[in-house]
Amino acid sequence: MARLSLKPSVVKRVFALSGNQCAFPNCKQNMVDSNGTVIGEICHIEAAEINGERYNQNSNDEYRRSFVNLILMCGVHHKTTNNVEIYTVDKLEKIKFNHESKFLQQNYVVSESIVEQAITNYMEQSNKNE
Repeated sequence: MARLSLKPSVVKRVFALSGNQCAFPNCKQNMVDSNGTVIGEICHIEAAEINGERYNQNSNDEYRRSFVNLILMCGVHHKTTNNVEIYTVDKLEKIKFNHESKFLQQNYVVSESIVEQAITNYMEQSNKNE
């Protein structure tokens, strides 16, 4: 089965609570550059597809594309977290919680164009995985 597209409301929330920074500890890489181009990557804590990192066969597609299962990272750290022995589900959930907690009171403003770019990038990434 193909990966489900992300819901715009979920993408907006993921970006808003990112503070426009990669969630990886101590990384300050912007997720949207000064020109409004999305350079961050929406990453799954539990993979969206079979054979993906941390895939949970007992999960479902709605959970896989839900806010709680998504984290925003730069390309380097998205690849770094593919090491499932180090970056377990628990560890990524803690990274997400710690990062987003810093920005609960000062949400990053997310335009519709950022949401559209992020969803397009996500779906292109999906096509590369097939």
